[in-house]
Formats: sequence, structure tokens, C-alpha cells
Amino acid sequence: MSTYDGHLTALADAAERFDAALRTGDRTAPVPSCPGWTVVDLGEHLTDVHRWALGQLTGEEQEPLARADLADRFRAGADELIGALRTRTADTACTAIYPPDTAATWARRQAHETAIHLWDAQHALGGDPRLQAELATDGVREVVDDLYPRQVRLGRVEPLTEPVVFAFTDAPGEAVLGGGEPAVRVAGRAEDLLLVLWGRRTPEMVHLAVEGDRGALDRALGTKLVP
Repeated sequence: MSTYDGHLTALADAAERFDAALRTGDRTAPVPSCPGWTVVDLGEHLTDVHRWALGQLTGEEQEPLARADLADRFRAGADELIGALRTRTADTACTAIYPPDTAATWARRQAHETAIHLWDAQHALGGDPRLQAELATDGVREVVDDLYPRQVRLGRVEPLTEPVVFAFTDAPGEAVLGGGEPAVRVAGRAEDLLLVLWGRRTPEMVHLAVEGDRGALDRALGTKLVP
């Protein structure tokens, strides 16, 4: 399976499970990982993100979906986005949130966007959500290689001066946040590293091995690394 197909599969799977959460869970439940939001707010947000991404992919502004029920709107929008991605190849040119400006970027970005918000929803509804290691590893790399640099490029944050190395204990390799001589090395499962980077977990809530300047890790995590 190609990387593009893998991201499409991950997106479709997360969308299906998010749809199920909307249809079977308590939509008034607060979402602890998104303070001030309920499951309804989470569903509206993800529906809007999918419409926006479709507009970037197609180059056409998307009209709001005419569905009375939130789950129906979400599912219709997700299906439309996935369908549009499936009619394109990975290298189809379009406007993207970070390089390359191709459909592959949107398949990847929306796979991660939907997966992290599925985690939010399942956690809010009392479940024990899990993120698959391969997707979580790619998600960590997306944060450090693409989303954080975009934040710097847009002037939203200052560049980190104390780089952090994130090493995977359940996958090969590592990812480096920031440039220069690393100040701290953090080892853990890809899922835990990703949740920490997205602010869904603190280092104290997961099992991480930290070597070096712990303050550098805290300062990095105190930076708005993602949109």
C-alpha cells in the first residue's frame, strides 16, 4: 500500500469511528482535551475543517452542508472529502497547508486531524482510545517537520533555541524539534509522544524517559507547536 493510500485508509477509518461516536455517544459531554468544548463543538469543528480542506484541494469554496443532524453533516462532508482525494493521485497539485502543494499533504493532514479528534471524542465519552503506532509516528514527524515550522514561518511562535529529540520505543528512528544541538532527548511510545505534542497528555501522564535538560522539554511544550 502506498503512503497516500495508507493515509486515505486511516482517514476513512477515523471518520467512520467518529461518526459512530456522534451517533451513539452523549453529544453534551464535555471534552477535557479541548477545554470549553462539548462533543457537539468537536463535531462541528471537524466538519468545518473537512469542508475547508476540500476547498483547498479542489480550489473551490464549499457551501455549508444542508443536513439537519450533526452526524449526517459530518458523515456527508467526510465522505465528500475522501471521495475527492480518491479521485486524485498523491502528486495532484493543489493549495496545501505545508509543502508539498499536492493532494498527498491533505490526505496526511486530514488523517491526523481526524484521528486526534477521534481520540478527543472517545476520551470524552469515557472510552480508552488508542492511536496506531505507525500513524502516530508519522504524526510526530508531521508536528516537528511541518506544523511547527509553519507556526514559525507564519510568525505565530519564535524558533526554539533548545532542540528536543523525540525517540520512538515502538518504531524505528527519532524526530528532532528545532534546529541545532539537542538539549534533551525524550523516548517513549509514538502514541504518547504525539499526545504530548498535541497537548492531550502531559509528560507526567505517560511513560517517557527524559535525558538532558527537562526545562528545555517544558519550554518546547509550552510553545504553540500546532495550529
